[in-house]
Amino acid sequence: MPVNQKTFIFDDPKMSAAYKHIMTEMQRVCLLTETNANSTFSLDKSYSENEQNTGMRWIDGKSVYRKVVDFGALPNATIKNVSINVPDIDKVIRLDFMAENSISGSRLPLPWVNQIFLNRQIQVQILSNDTLQVFTSIDYSHYTTSYAIIEYTKL
Repeated sequence: MPVNQKTFIFDDPKMSAAYKHIMTEMQRVCLLTETNANSTFSLDKSYSENEQNTGMRWIDGKSVYRKVVDFGALPNATIKNVSINVPDIDKVIRLDFMAENSISGSRLPLPWVNQIFLNRQIQVQILSNDTLQVFTSIDYSHYTTSYAIIEYTKL
């Protein structure tokens, strides 16, 4: 098969599923690189506190951007707001949020509801004024490290 066709064949029965997955992902990256050669975005899946164009498009055709927000410690039975510093967010596509307990090392995905004690919850929202807001119903301040990964489109 000519090299310039950029087609990979994965029909070898000896090839492991993991290897096939890796090769398929490499093919996807190669196609993205060629398709978007004149665009400026990050093809790698690295994360940054600076806004990054992911190279992906949302269903409305707009570019999808990614940013990491260092939220710091969770609040003690109150509300805490942290600026996202992206004033022109249109649609939030994804919000992944994780907090780490500095005492036990345990991690919580946010938002979080305790299935046994329903009064122990952590709510997360992005306000329309470019703010990430977390509400805790009890003291979660021993979760001293937390990061949110936000993917969004812009106005």
